[in-house]
Amino acid sequence: MAEERMSKLVEQELDHWQPAARESDRPMDSIRYPEMNIAGNWTLSRGLDYSRLAITKTDDGHYQVSFASGGCLYNYRLKRIGDYSGGVLSLNRPVKEYFPLSYRTLYAVRIGGQDYLLPSAAVAEVDKGLAKDGRKFIDPFTGRFHLYRREVAPATSNPGD
Repeated sequence: MAEERMSKLVEQELDHWQPAARESDRPMDSIRYPEMNIAGNWTLSRGLDYSRLAITKTDDGHYQVSFASGGCLYNYRLKRIGDYSGGVLSLNRPVKEYFPLSYRTLYAVRIGGQDYLLPSAAVAEVDKGLAKDGRKFIDPFTGRFHLYRREVAPATSNPGD
């Protein structure tokens, strides 16, 4: 019940959201990964708070995005529809992390051989934490604080193997 109430409050706050200048920031070309399949579960965790994206491609070519965020005081869930093209996921409405960052756009990026989703509101911070060529992190907190990592499904084993 508290989660549902908090979700409504966050949605009401987002009704008045205006994109900040950083919403138009774009990641460096060397890390963009437009071929990435974004379907699946993605998590961003900073220790005391988290945000999760569950992304599913629909039959009509759009993406259903279930967003959850929370921390030690409250949790909430938001539902969005997204369009994905050229490595850019554009949501029909903004989302707000508990952290708080608010954005409507996420970028598919690859850094050090790892796939990530990068919120537009965090592009400048991520750029500061990368080597000039974008191939690796020079600040170990950059990836942890600003990038969604794909969740890997746990391996299952058959009884008797």
